[in-house]
Amino acid sequence: MCAAGGVRKVNVNPAHTRGLTWALSGNSGTLCMLAKSPTSSIIDHALKVSVTPLLQAHSYQKLGRTYHDDRAPVVTMLQFQSSMHNNPNDAQFTINLRITFPYYHVARSGEPYPKNPSKAFAFVDERIGFTMPNREDHWWSVSLDSNPSILGQSVASAICDCGLPFLNTHADLNRICDIIETNAIVLNHNSNSSIDLAIIQAYNGNPDIARRIIDEQIAIARSSFNPRYEQNLLGVYRRLSEITR
Repeated sequence: MCAAGGVRKVNVNPAHTRGLTWALSGNSGTLCMLAKSPTSSIIDHALKVSVTPLLQAHSYQKLGRTYHDDRAPVVTMLQFQSSMHNNPNDAQFTINLRITFPYYHVARSGEPYPKNPSKAFAFVDERIGFTMPNREDHWWSVSLDSNPSILGQSVASAICDCGLPFLNTHADLNRICDIIETNAIVLNHNSNSSIDLAIIQAYNGNPDIARRIIDEQIAIARSSFNPRYEQNLLGVYRRLSEITR
């Protein structure tokens, strides 16, 4: 049994227990939530004192460890990602800069737009480190000796100087089209830029351009004997004719 004194028993998937300490209750498979880990508490305090006030001033709302601004036409996000190697005494985290909007998500996935925007497909998904001067992946380290105020100030400075300017620049859909068409940079290594371009062109009121892009990609899929890609393209093609702005 779990010890008494404010400990709460819950049935939970351990994969979803980020930053919390758990104990197994007997043979029932029930986990008992004991407390947040020390490093997780430090991170939360750093966000509370420095990051949340900064982003609220820029109209961002907080949901878990994701901040999002869903004012039209796009949804910009700063998603805090913890390292899979974290333990209660030593942790690392970074920030993913993401951009999506409901029309794009529905056309891309065929699923309803989620209540939590961090679950949506995104056409921009970049780590904040690649927007910083060194242009390399950046993770903040947290230990039991970390000062939440200093940590929060460091994160807030990176967001203010690099993260927000990047999101603001790439929130312009016409600019996104230009970037994709000229192969200037890769906006999301896990997405398909041609499909993204077709969806955004359709949203921008250019259905003929969208159809041409998809037709070209279908021809490529057929010539390379890639039926899975072809079916994906046909699905997007169909959804673009069904959904409205």
